Amino acid sequence: MNISFIDPTKIERWDELILNFPDYTFFHTSDWAKVLQETYNFKPHYLKFTESGRIKAILPLMEVNSLFTGKRAVSLPFTDFCEPLISSGVNLKRLRNRVMNYSKQKRFNSVEFRDSEVHLDNSIIIPAGYQHILDLTLREEDLFRNLSDNTRRNIRKAIRNRVTFEIDNSLSALEDFYNMNCYTRRRHNLPPQPFKFFKNLYEIVLTKNKGIICISKYKGKSVASAVFLLIGQKAIYKYGASLFEYQNIRPNNLLMWEAIKYLKDQGYKELNFGRTELENIGLRRFKLGWGAEEMLLNYYRFEFGKNGKISASTSSLNQGRLPLNKFPIFLLKIIGNLVYKHVA
Repeated sequence: MNISFIDPTKIERWDELILNFPDYTFFHTSDWAKVLQETYNFKPHYLKFTESGRIKAILPLMEVNSLFTGKRAVSLPFTDFCEPLISSGVNLKRLRNRVMNYSKQKRFNSVEFRDSEVHLDNSIIIPAGYQHILDLTLREEDLFRNLSDNTRRNIRKAIRNRVTFEIDNSLSALEDFYNMNCYTRRRHNLPPQPFKFFKNLYEIVLTKNKGIICISKYKGKSVASAVFLLIGQKAIYKYGASLFEYQNIRPNNLLMWEAIKYLKDQGYKELNFGRTELENIGLRRFKLGWGAEEMLLNYYRFEFGKNGKISASTSSLNQGRLPLNKFPIFLLKIIGNLVYKHVA
């Protein structure tokens, strides 16, 4: 077996390689790595495990180098989840230990894995939230039947209110989404991501039809928007935003239902609704309303002490927050531009 660390953005036909593994997601693609690299200057260190010239396992890793939070390895920054891609018979614990040794050699302060299983001895589980996966191979009538009563009512209410749906991958649609995203993030007491991130996502992903921007409109005005990322037969609902004052006409429900139908018609077999934080009860209820399977999502963080020993940590980035929901949008944009590269 041969183990090496590589940059997937420099490997031709990388995405074709990852499609050979059943657990592939958009987060394993070279495009996602390139967006993170070009926006935040994170350095990829993807572990590649080969045998007889064939790739047997891939474990994505990126270096986050910050004056404030130190030099860290994360799998992966700003990524909801990132399972290692492994073939049967591969010793995953051995791969994990190789990453830990490599991280010590690179003098990383810590390593964080974002997947669903413990693969190292003495790991401390950090519950990071939930993920919800919808089977799109069901018939449309069965998908609708599996919705909660409240979700079906909200879809019908949006239709009665003449909310419309469209897919628009234009730059102006992205700008509309970003404006709504700024207000949505403020409601959640968070700064928005830098516009540079979404511009890179647009240029690297959306212009290549590897993602879609879905929009709900009311009287010609965009009132809800969502970004879905696509690869193979899988889709991920990554970002959503809406205008709070229009929530009573349920544009988000119509948007999601129409997106589900569109993705099914395009041949996608799975829709992942992305990560939902444990405390976000409303978003969890919304996602459960679509008949998706719910699974607990765990992260694992290991810190290296001065003596080189490894200790598990349950520290969270959400420990205490400023009352950002009181800040003006322009100030939140400045904060987002300054802090995101440090808290990946």
